[in-house]
Amino acid sequence: MKRILLATVVALLLTNLPTSAFAQRNIDRQPAWGPVGYELAYFYYLPDLNIYYDVENALFYLLSGGVWVPTKYLPDKYKIYDLYSLYKVVINDDKTPWLNNKIHKKQYKIFQKDRTQTSIRYSHDTKYDQSKQNTGSWVNPDRGKTTTTTKKTSSSGKSGAKPSGNAKSTSSSKSSSSSKSSTSKSSTSKSSSGKSSSSSKSGGTSTKRSSTSSRR
Repeated sequence: MKRILLATVVALLLTNLPTSAFAQRNIDRQPAWGPVGYELAYFYYLPDLNIYYDVENALFYLLSGGVWVPTKYLPDKYKIYDLYSLYKVVINDDKTPWLNNKIHKKQYKIFQKDRTQTSIRYSHDTKYDQSKQNTGSWVNPDRGKTTTTTKKTSSSGKSGAKPSGNAKSTSSSKSSSSSKSSTSKSSTSKSSSGKSSSSSKSGGTSTKRSSTSSRR
C-alpha cells in the first residue's frame, strides 16, 4: 500500500514539472532552412552534399583533404544549392556525427534528391517565429564585394595614369607649335632679305643710268 502511495506521489510531481526538465529545446537557434517538426536539433546531415551542420554553434562540417573541417561558410561552389529545398536528417544521439560518415552515407542515401521536406521558413506555426529570422547565408556574402572593390581600385589607378599621357601630348603640341613658329619667323626673315637684295639691285641700275646720261 505504501509503495502504491509513493508511486502516485512521484507521478503527480513528474506531471507538474515543465517540459524543459525532460528535454532541452533549441527551436530559436535552428536556421530558417532547417526542417520543421523538431523542438530539439543538434546536428543536420545533408545527404545531397555529404556535409553536417552544427545547430548550436552555427557551423558547417565538410570533408577537405581527408579531414572534417568546421567552417562558418561553405565554399563558393555551394552557392548553386538551395538549402531550403535540400533534405536534412536530424541527428541528436551523436556529438561527432561526421566520424560515422561512412554509415550515414549508406543509411541516408535514400534521401538524396528528396524535396518533400518542409523548411521552417514555410511553416505557419507561431513557435517558429524566432527561427524564421535566422536567414543567414551559407556562403560568404562579402567575398564577392571584396573582389569588386579591388577591381574598382585597380581601375582608379589606371585612370590616374592617364594625365601623364595628356601631359606628353600637350608638350608635344607645344613643341610642334614652337617649331611652326620658328619656321614662320625664318620664312619671314628670308622674305625680308630677298626684298633688301632687290632694292639694292634697283639702286645699282639707277646709278648706271645716271652715269650714261652724263657721258652723253
